[in-house]
Amino acid sequence: MAESNSFRISRKGYNCAEVDEYVSSAAQTQAQLRESYAALQEKYDMLAEVNSKLSKEKEQLRTDCTALALALKKLREEDGDSEYKAKYEAALAELEQLKTEQEAAAAVRAEEKDAAQTEYSETASRMISEVAAVVQKLEKDARRKAEAITLSAKLEQERATLIRERVSQEVKSLMTMLDSFLEERKQLDEAEDETDSI
Repeated sequence: MAESNSFRISRKGYNCAEVDEYVSSAAQTQAQLRESYAALQEKYDMLAEVNSKLSKEKEQLRTDCTALALALKKLREEDGDSEYKAKYEAALAELEQLKTEQEAAAAVRAEEKDAAQTEYSETASRMISEVAAVVQKLEKDARRKAEAITLSAKLEQERATLIRERVSQEVKSLMTMLDSFLEERKQLDEAEDETDSI
């Protein structure tokens, strides 16, 4: 995941191009995560279907083994002849072979299931971590934006206060100068009046 972006701030606000690029990048990341999750879900569904088929085959083998065992038992009870004994032993060997194949298939299925679950868990955990990182990054950027906006507003307020104080001081200075000028003008007028009266 890319580190948190920082946006340039002007008096008119954030740089729109930077914000749009960041939003586009976040949307692409979210789309990639969704595609990965969809692919993983499809693979998991396929494995689940295979597992279901293997379970059905296991039940069928169990049924066949039971039927074969019953048939062998019936043969043994009907006749103790060597021919039937040979058939019985052959059937018994076939039964053992079926059991072995069933156990092998069950072991393979268990391994595939464990591998699929492990891969699913790891991928899901990684995706959750990535999503959490994206959310955390967005929250961090939001806090940074809020702080920047607050700081910008505070600076504007302080600037406005300084401008008001400066204007106030200039007005006071001008008023003082005006009063001084009027006083001097008054004194000159009085002096001229006295001169004229003499």
